[in-house]
Amino acid sequence: MATGSEYDLDPVVKQYVKAILSSLEHDETDNAIILAERFAAARPNRKEPMYLMAKAHALAGAKNVAVQILEQQLNYPPARFLYARCCFELDRLADAERALQTLVEQAKYGLDKVSGPWLGKTLEISQVQFLLGKVQRRMSNFVKAKQSFDAAFNLDPLLWSAFQNLCELDLEPTGTFKKSKKRKRHADDIDTEPEGSSEEGTDTEEGKQCLLQDSVSLGKGFRALHAYNSKTALESLREVNEQQYNTAWTYCQIARAHYELTEYTKAVRAFQKARAFQPWLIESMDVYGSCLWHLKKDYELAALAKDMEALDRLAPQTWSVIGNFYSLKQEHQTAIQCFERAIQIDPHYDYAYTLLGHEFMAIEELEKAASWFWKARSRNPRSFNAWFAMGKVRDQQNKHEQAWKCYLQAENLNKNNPTLYCHMAMLKQKKQEYETALELYVKAEQLDPNNPLYRFRTAYLQSVMGELDAALERLKELENASPLEVNVYFLQARIYKLKKLLPEARRALLKAQSFTKDPTVVRDALERLEGENEDPGAPNDLNMLGPQ
Repeated sequence: MATGSEYDLDPVVKQYVKAILSSLEHDETDNAIILAERFAAARPNRKEPMYLMAKAHALAGAKNVAVQILEQQLNYPPARFLYARCCFELDRLADAERALQTLVEQAKYGLDKVSGPWLGKTLEISQVQFLLGKVQRRMSNFVKAKQSFDAAFNLDPLLWSAFQNLCELDLEPTGTFKKSKKRKRHADDIDTEPEGSSEEGTDTEEGKQCLLQDSVSLGKGFRALHAYNSKTALESLREVNEQQYNTAWTYCQIARAHYELTEYTKAVRAFQKARAFQPWLIESMDVYGSCLWHLKKDYELAALAKDMEALDRLAPQTWSVIGNFYSLKQEHQTAIQCFERAIQIDPHYDYAYTLLGHEFMAIEELEKAASWFWKARSRNPRSFNAWFAMGKVRDQQNKHEQAWKCYLQAENLNKNNPTLYCHMAMLKQKKQEYETALELYVKAEQLDPNNPLYRFRTAYLQSVMGELDAALERLKELENASPLEVNVYFLQARIYKLKKLLPEARRALLKAQSFTKDPTVVRDALERLEGENEDPGAPNDLNMLGPQ
């Protein structure tokens, strides 16, 4: 293997490398391939020519060609690393893992065998560990993936992508975004400072600490967001300095936090600010589309779909947004085709699997819905939406035990979602486990005190349990809570009838008359009010008020 001095002394090698790297930098892959072939002919015993040829083919999209070239060069560490990357992109995961594990083992017994001055650069072990983590994550070997990402982050605290993956896998990194003891990361690291480099070293360290400090504040918010502590995430992100706060990335995280809190209007505003900074955004726009879907903003969703299609038709997020647009128009089959297209583009894009499940729920094909939610969960075991939706499917199928297990898995991931607790309470209410149901409704209320639905359901259950005065007290607070007024007054009438306070029951029904589009419903209820055992009101099917 050529040393750095040999590389510098051979003018032919130097000129070929310079010309090929220049071609690659300018995306002239055809020229790079031709030059690499000439280089190989001029220096047949060198490893660099075939490595550079493979790199050019890989950048041109010919990953299989690159792999065939690199299979004969695996004793050259940069070639082994590039081989692993190409195998990863080709889903040859076992081959990629073996190649990377060899590099990691070599690093343990002598970094010079892995890292050296090849083509004027070094092969960072942190990057090897990071790619190994990505491979293992895709193989669903989450324990090993966490170890690899953690090792990468410990070696390089500025490797944000490793930190991001750790957060997504719900692991607290053992490394931190702080100044740490200097460690060797590659062979040409030395422990002594070269003469005359003190000022340069100080500037570098100061710059690094500035980057790390920015990462600390952003990292706290990002970690909290992926632990479903959305309120904590928002608080942490507010601590970020103004320069870092006013960026598209930060506003996207703020929007996601509001989305998880079901604060869709606030989420939309944050996404709009993010797009004002970067109109070309692709990442997180699928969540933006879901926010617009929840708010039934068809015009805005259509505009977003059009923008995304113009930006990148081959992004899975684009097809998720388009699918949500058709879903909002109740064109479910077209929406399904769009979500399937997103999966065809990226089979590892778990959000599209969840959206497909929701579409099949909408057309009442519950087993197909369950199948898609399960696929989403298998790709991302921490997908709260997949677990929650699976629970709703099993609940609709009256498979209550299975539904409850799914809800518990969802709760284990996210204890801050009021809609989940409302569904859990509804399930317990069906099974007449009223005390447990009441506790769950109260939890939902506490998490979202401004949502009248949770208080109404609590009041209804209290009336069923005979806690009539407590139910009336809650209903009094809800009298002006649109659009629940009719149901509130009907339930009041029912409770007053149970308490044998007929004048109050009559007044409640007369108030309901002001809010209903069908006055005959109230008239019939008034007639029944005088009956000995007749129930004057409250809708028979409270499920129509269920959280979506």
